[in-house]
Amino acid sequence: MVAQVFALDGPRKIVEGIQSITLAGPQSDIKLYAQAQWDPKDGSITKLPLYLQNRISVLQDTRQFDSEEYVAIVDTYCALFLTRTQPVPSCVADSLTGVNTNIYFGLYGKDEFSIGGTIKDWNVTDRIHEIKVPVLLTTGQHDIVRPSVVDVMQNEFKHVERALFSKSAHLSMIDEPDRMNEVIQDFLDRVEKSIIKDHKFKPIGLLKTDLVHDVEESEEIVYSRDVLVGSCITMLLVGAYAGFLIYRWNQEFRYSIPRTNSGILKKGA
Repeated sequence: MVAQVFALDGPRKIVEGIQSITLAGPQSDIKLYAQAQWDPKDGSITKLPLYLQNRISVLQDTRQFDSEEYVAIVDTYCALFLTRTQPVPSCVADSLTGVNTNIYFGLYGKDEFSIGGTIKDWNVTDRIHEIKVPVLLTTGQHDIVRPSVVDVMQNEFKHVERALFSKSAHLSMIDEPDRMNEVIQDFLDRVEKSIIKDHKFKPIGLLKTDLVHDVEESEEIVYSRDVLVGSCITMLLVGAYAGFLIYRWNQEFRYSIPRTNSGILKKGA
């Protein structure tokens, strides 16, 4: 969020020096982010047992955000969708315990399953197309930030790539640090080469990281919109050409068969 705001509204002389941006577990619309967690098909909260979902709703209605039950549910949720590395590394634990709650609650509100603070209406989706530099979006398969949130951003950026870490929650740099570093390094290397050679950066349809690193698992590919459109057009053209060849071969074969006047093949012909 901070990187997007800085790239859009930061001091012009400094912003002009930005060559690329990497956004991990990103969001450009805070309301969409909150709603997506409750999505019936692909939400994070809706992946919890129904009993816990019901308890969250009850605790929200009664505003029992300091109760032991609420805290326990938040801990369970974080173990599934914040970081899957257990026990939680000290670097994560220390950063969480060291949070200035006055600032955090002021921004987000006390409820971890909704947004009620000063940023409750924050949305820069209609502006991020102004960011012209290459952008890398990274998310975890089990991220608090759901795919629909990142889809919106991917469609707005002009030069964008996207990486999905299949074994990660929100903190991919903790759950899959080596792969995260390699993906970012590859992105930065290609950005640097495009600058040195003074040519336009060409985003690629980045895969789920297990495919990049030759892990023998079935993985889904996540392509950018331009790659998908290009692939569809190519398939249509190939299909049309193949159909033409089959039709032509069929016609040539049909008129090359010897026939009698009655149209039946001669025996021994």
